Amino acid sequence: MQMDSMMDTAYTQMEQMILGMQQQFNIKESEKPLFEEFARKSTQIFKQELGWDKLKQPLTDIYVKHYSDKEIADMLAFYSSDTGRSMVAKMPAVMQESMMMTQSLSQGLLPKMEQLQQEFANKLKAHREAHSGE
Repeated sequence: MQMDSMMDTAYTQMEQMILGMQQQFNIKESEKPLFEEFARKSTQIFKQELGWDKLKQPLTDIYVKHYSDKEIADMLAFYSSDTGRSMVAKMPAVMQESMMMTQSLSQGLLPKMEQLQQEFANKLKAHREAHSGE
């Protein structure tokens, strides 16, 4: 697998996603240099903290723990195939679209969960006040 290339693609897509947040922050033209610096520094931090050099050994340990040598060999054979290489090349875009879709669907979730949490807190408070002498 060409992990360095995959990681570079992921970093580029992450930076593009951060740059896409300009609308959320309502960035004005005069603020763009500040925001671009924020995006660049964010990507730099991700590269430093989640670089392949830091991920390789822990991920290898996890795979060795959960997969047999044969399973790992079969995975390597798959990822060396045309279909496997295609999957690796397309996975960052698939993951990005999946995250965006999940975020979109989750927009209605947060207010409902906050309302449910508030209702629970109110009921719990009332219950405790009613049973404070116990």
